[in-house]
Amino acid sequence: MKKFMSTLLCAAMAAVMMFSANIVSASSAVPEGYAETDYVKARTFLETKDENGVTNGEKVGAKLLECFGSDEDDEYSYKRLDIDDPATWAYYYMEGSSEGFNWNKMPSELYDGEGERSIDAIMLDGDGVVGNLDASGMKELYFLSITDNSVSSLNVEGCDNLRCLFVRDTLIKSIKWNDAKDDVSIVLNSDGEGYVEIYANHSYGTGDEEAPYTWMIDARPADESKVFVGWYDENGKLVSDKACYEFYTNTALIDPDGCMPPYGEHLNLTARFEKASEPAVTDAPAATTAPVTPGVPRTGSESIWIIGAVVILGGVFAAVMAGRKSKADAK
Repeated sequence: MKKFMSTLLCAAMAAVMMFSANIVSASSAVPEGYAETDYVKARTFLETKDENGVTNGEKVGAKLLECFGSDEDDEYSYKRLDIDDPATWAYYYMEGSSEGFNWNKMPSELYDGEGERSIDAIMLDGDGVVGNLDASGMKELYFLSITDNSVSSLNVEGCDNLRCLFVRDTLIKSIKWNDAKDDVSIVLNSDGEGYVEIYANHSYGTGDEEAPYTWMIDARPADESKVFVGWYDENGKLVSDKACYEFYTNTALIDPDGCMPPYGEHLNLTARFEKASEPAVTDAPAATTAPVTPGVPRTGSESIWIIGAVVILGGVFAAVMAGRKSKADAK
């Protein structure tokens, strides 16, 4: 019995030591020259799996390969995403940023060894990624775009350098952002079967740090059986029954149907949704006009989203990072 207990104790101690070793290994696994917070949070997201066991990294890698991969023998061609090599989490042999998690001071031959590489741009557009994206504390993050995906929440608190945030056509139910440098914060949540969206721009593409933030928020029901009720503040007060509207910091809301109270630079709003009421059955003749499709009222703001998308997606391949050059030019 004593021998059995001794063996069991040794096994337990070995397990504890292995667990501790794994913790140390995980901490020391951050490649030299990369910011630990950025690396750990980006890798956590890339390792997130969907219901079929496919990781976000596999999906991002497939998108990069589709866009930039052509020939294995071509040194400028994208090869594959290696989860252990953060340099492969985006494509760098071009001006501007690409799909994935983009590090500054890239490509490698432009890195002089001074300071750490940090993530300055995240683009996740149409690659089917899922889960929660926690980018909080990424100090150099400048640009973030998530469109046509299944990300469920986004946290960019403490990203004081963030100048452009674009979230559209995805399944996000929670967005958190605060910018201590400019004393700006916004919290959006969804209560019910629906999603929240945002377009926020501050001096992106202009370099004018004195320009006000431009914010446009939107609420979308999950499907046509649900309807948007209104935006409510943290005290449960109805702020607006318009699903989509635009406003600037410290100025009145730009809204053809009226003005929203000036909430300034600090917003904490919840979009509420409820089940659509069943239409009453009558003997009235069928209407001769085209039926109105149930859904989110746009109040003329849809064009603003389109303009925003064109500005962002059109400018994303421009110089997001002034110091980045193509490898071909470097030679």
